[in-house]
Amino acid sequence: MGDVSNALGQYAVAAEHYQAALDLYTAVGHQLGRADAQRGLGEVAIAMGNRTAATERFTMARNIYRHVGSRHRMAFVLFELGRLETNPYRAKLLLSEAAAIFDLIRDPFGDKVRAAIATIEPDPMDG
Repeated sequence: MGDVSNALGQYAVAAEHYQAALDLYTAVGHQLGRADAQRGLGEVAIAMGNRTAATERFTMARNIYRHVGSRHRMAFVLFELGRLETNPYRAKLLLSEAAAIFDLIRDPFGDKVRAAIATIEPDPMDG
């Protein structure tokens, strides 16, 4: 329900659904479900313009995905974290890690990630 509400632009409703899912998955100890709910809350935060909350949610999701070995989902979260990152160096690191995972699992989304990397301007303080 969170995904549908989010797609319809009903962000507050989507957040309620994702939070309810997070609470349920936490109560039953379902790690992948927890990560998916955190990712959904991150997507809602982006849509609502809250980059800080989005970064926090995506970071929590990434950590769980890494722990449970869900490389594909982790790569998508790394992509979002890279897009949110304001430091060009850190953004490139996150996006490069995402691209490497997409390449490893032979997902063509890696091409989109490399295109995003190519658009990052170098930090003028680097040289």
